[in-house]
Amino acid sequence: MRRSVPAQVWMIVVLICLSIILPLSAKSLPPQLYQPPTDEAVDLAVEVTVAFDHGGDIYITDFSGDPTPITNNDTYKMIPAWSPDGMQLAFLSSASYRTANNKAFLHIIDLATGVVRQLSEQAFTSETTLIWSPDGRYIAATLGTIFIVNVETGEDWKLPVDCGTCSVNWLLDSSGLIFESRGEIFRIDIDGENLLQITHSPPNAYRPALSPDSDDVLFAASGLYNVSLYDLAINQVAGLSGHEIFPHYWSPDGQAIAFGVAPAYSSDVVVPGGGDVYVINKDGTDMRVVTGTGNDGLIGWTNDSGHVIYYEGEPGSAGGSFFVVNVSDLTRTRLSGEIMDRMCSYGNCRNIAIRP
Repeated sequence: MRRSVPAQVWMIVVLICLSIILPLSAKSLPPQLYQPPTDEAVDLAVEVTVAFDHGGDIYITDFSGDPTPITNNDTYKMIPAWSPDGMQLAFLSSASYRTANNKAFLHIIDLATGVVRQLSEQAFTSETTLIWSPDGRYIAATLGTIFIVNVETGEDWKLPVDCGTCSVNWLLDSSGLIFESRGEIFRIDIDGENLLQITHSPPNAYRPALSPDSDDVLFAASGLYNVSLYDLAINQVAGLSGHEIFPHYWSPDGQAIAFGVAPAYSSDVVVPGGGDVYVINKDGTDMRVVTGTGNDGLIGWTNDSGHVIYYEGEPGSAGGSFFVVNVSDLTRTRLSGEIMDRMCSYGNCRNIAIRP
């Protein structure tokens, strides 16, 4: 006579099966797709959307709710970089964050479909930066030198330069790049031809940033300077003795510059909270502080060139919040909610990139 299986045994079997199936199913689920922000997302006259990496995944938020992961957690993904049209993100994917022994490969995700594709077999690291060309056809990736990757075909090639972390900018017509190497700024064509030195010490030039509407290249030294690609003339934009300037960004319309400051090493300068954000006109006039007394770190400009996004750290704490400030009247709005603030405490939201 067949003996029946007790209900308790069946329940145990079901639970064991679910414990095996559910993790596998969750891992195979497609990522949540990007949707444009709604009208009620933020009480602002300007759209603000950012991407960042956190805990091995890429997240997007328009600050209307909690950040949304757009990748699965099967590998460690990092360093998101927006395409010029804002509809694709490039990123690196590695077996783990410790990429000294784990290679990271360049991928792209289409935000309308969620489709992810690997572009190249060239391995990179967590120190790599990714920069799209203005025409969206290429990505420059740094690894002690500069690699160019064709977005459509995946073809890649190395430029004949040695530049450490490189600090790369594309020329506005996508025909070549500006980069920094050992305190000097250079220009080179996309095919590796016509290498030209732009600056000659002093001052040592770091982190070049090409204006979006002119041939001026902004760079940091013992202050902020710009050099013209037309005649190589150098002019000081701002001199802040005793301060470390990092980072610095042109406004999208090219009329102003935002930069972060902190006391330089062994300096007696006092910066409230430890960090401030300044804005200055491109001709060096009307320099002013636009943030408060927290430990303020610059994220970048909004697309209307009228607002700056920054992270305000709480002095003596590992926490903080994201804000946007109107650079004309200095009114500010808190962007992040409690969940994002917790996610980003202790510097856990990395490589924050603003959607074009």
